[in-house]
Amino acid sequence: MKQQCHLSMIWLSWLLYLGGLAWFVWHHQWIAAVFWLFVAPLAQWFYIRRFPRISAAVGYGSVADHPAPRCRRRRFRSRSTPRSAALSAR
Repeated sequence: MKQQCHLSMIWLSWLLYLGGLAWFVWHHQWIAAVFWLFVAPLAQWFYIRRFPRISAAVGYGSVADHPAPRCRRRRFRSRSTPRSAALSAR
């Protein structure tokens, strides 16, 4: 399964955040609006921060980040002869 996050989903999360805030304000739920204003971004931050630990429970599998193995540097000798465009036109 390809593991990626589409940019549209990030925009959707912000739209839900602002839409929820607007809904609470529209219905004059001031305490809920203040609660939503602080708790919704904290919940999003917690989800992003803890995602590697909960990814298996959500169904994504492992998202372990392992560094690439180091490769040995080799020195190669060039076997080609550099030529300019003016000399090869003859």
